[in-house]
Amino acid sequence: MVMHGGCLARKATITYNVSSIARINDIFSNTEFNGLKGYSFVVKELFSTESWNNFCLAHLYTYLPFGDMLGLGHIGDREICENVGITTMKSKTGLLPTIQSDLVTAHVVNVGANAELMALLLTISTEIKQTRDQIDAKIEQRSAAIDAKVEQQSAKIKQTRDQIDAEIEQQSAKIKQQSIEIKQTKDQICSKIEQQLKELRELFDAKTEQQSAVINLKIENQIIRMENITSKTEQKLW
Repeated sequence: MVMHGGCLARKATITYNVSSIARINDIFSNTEFNGLKGYSFVVKELFSTESWNNFCLAHLYTYLPFGDMLGLGHIGDREICENVGITTMKSKTGLLPTIQSDLVTAHVVNVGANAELMALLLTISTEIKQTRDQIDAKIEQRSAAIDAKVEQQSAKIKQTRDQIDAEIEQQSAKIKQQSIEIKQTKDQICSKIEQQLKELRELFDAKTEQQSAVINLKIENQIIRMENITSKTEQKLW
């Protein structure tokens, strides 16, 4: 913790810094954050002019006003310092009350304390997005491959179905042709049978008529003979 403008009053500067952190520590210790409680701060002497490699928090108190802002957190680049903050004790209208300055400092310290976490979350979010993009790309690639296979299989199925339909149509045509041929054969057979029956009937009628004529002739001859016999018998009787 450093105090801008405190070089001429080192003890007062140290006292103010320690008491300010103590008050901020009380604020955090007695505040519940989403069910979590017990956060605190510890003052550690740092020599930023010698090394920036080992520090937890760098905070600057100043009496110089900077616009309408009373505090600023996370102002350094990552290569310099992620975890820094500034609190001014002076606004455009004058010095800030201690409680207001403590609240500003607590807010800035909290922002700085979460800077690395936010950077980590940003990195994680970026990695998650990259991973998700990779997964989406793989899914899209797999989907394209599956779609291609499905399309290929659909084409094969369609080709097979067309072949089956063609064979069925061909077989149906053959069956239809065979049915026509069977009907024609049946009609021919029926026609022949009818013709033969007609011929047999005509032959039968002719033979029947011929036999009837013969029988009638024989009967007539018998009648004539009987008449002759009768006539001769009558002549003898006379």
